[in-house]
Amino acid sequence: MSKPTLSISGCDQTAPAHRGTLLDAAIKAGLPISYDCRSGECGTCKCQLVSGEVRQLPHLPGALTQGEKADGWILSCRSHAKSDVILALPTSIADTGDGDPRIQDYPLPEAKLVVAYAQQSTLRTTDTVEFSIRMVEPLTFHPG
Repeated sequence: MSKPTLSISGCDQTAPAHRGTLLDAAIKAGLPISYDCRSGECGTCKCQLVSGEVRQLPHLPGALTQGEKADGWILSCRSHAKSDVILALPTSIADTGDGDPRIQDYPLPEAKLVVAYAQQSTLRTTDTVEFSIRMVEPLTFHPG
């Protein structure tokens, strides 16, 4: 049986994906993938499974909803390849025709300036800090 590989739609490069998570494989190979917490809490590494099979580890419900799962989305930091995998990222690499690929951004929500006061910080992982803040007015948060 061959070892699984990882490809990202729009990229010519593939990466071995038989050890660790898909995020680990992408980072090691230098593939263009976004991430923050690496522990299934934030949703930043969310991507769509175009083909292949993965074993998904537990994560926080807000990082990946049941609806997103039904639409084929996964968290690369919580997924292990069971076969060759192709992922589509929320941002895609587009060929501009001049040989210079560019990142096409997906629609982002409108930015809003808010006032908040820091109350506490807690180290959660080696590269993630949780901040507790008090908002002056309510804020809607969408992970990722």
